[in-house]
Amino acid sequence: SIVDDAPPFGAAFLVMTIVCIVSLSKRDRVKSRGLLGVGAVFTILLSIMSGYGLLFCIGIPLTPLTAIFPYVMLGIGLDDTFILTDACERTEFSKSGIEKIEETIESVGMSITLSTLTTVVAYLLGCTNSTAGIRWFCLYAAITIFVDFFYQITFFTALMVVDDRRMKQNRQD
Repeated sequence: SIVDDAPPFGAAFLVMTIVCIVSLSKRDRVKSRGLLGVGAVFTILLSIMSGYGLLFCIGIPLTPLTAIFPYVMLGIGLDDTFILTDACERTEFSKSGIEKIEETIESVGMSITLSTLTTVVAYLLGCTNSTAGIRWFCLYAAITIFVDFFYQITFFTALMVVDDRRMKQNRQD
């Protein structure tokens, strides 16, 4: 049944990619960040592959219930990317990309960290459930959310710096 869920999974990622592109795009093609939306969805896909791959490699069973979590991960991961992107856009345009990221992380880093930690702890507590399917689902969720947080503050912020350099060079999105 996991294979049967592949088309809806791909469709969900396609729809969320379009939503990200539209929401981050602007009429001014230089200040538009639509392509960064593609990077945001790629970051989430990368975290799902990393989290699931790690747990699968160490022998944690992949059940039909754990196959549901990538849909939830789209919402959790995109929430952080929108928060980071919005905070970055509020910084002064004249600052360098690295200075903008420093200010962004100072501004919203603690709230993203706390929300991620509370979510991870909640899912880890779910791992104490006696039902094996729920226990595996919660373990996959906790690890994948933690991996996503790591990618958000490293990989995605690097994409934001690259995008800022593009804007400073007056190149279109």
